[in-house]
Amino acid sequence: MADKWTPGPWVANDVHGGSAPWRIEVSADVWANDGWIIADLHGPDAHANARLISKAPELVDALRMVLDEGHSYESEGMARDYARDLLREIEGE
Repeated sequence: MADKWTPGPWVANDVHGGSAPWRIEVSADVWANDGWIIADLHGPDAHANARLISKAPELVDALRMVLDEGHSYESEGMARDYARDLLREIEGE
């Protein structure tokens, strides 16, 4: 059985009371992980890493869409669009 992770959405947050420049938290819309922080990020790449890590739950969804064996050409295009949009968000575009 696979480990369960904190459900998304997760958000990258640079405005908080902690010592880390960037923090990954569960979205305010979701009360999960007992309100705990997912990760604190430090270092010169903290912002880029925060964008990437915060999209992890959505990346899993995109992979599931791509790997769905019962997909149609229409859903294949939707999966590709979803993946492209996620990459734009992760890359800060």
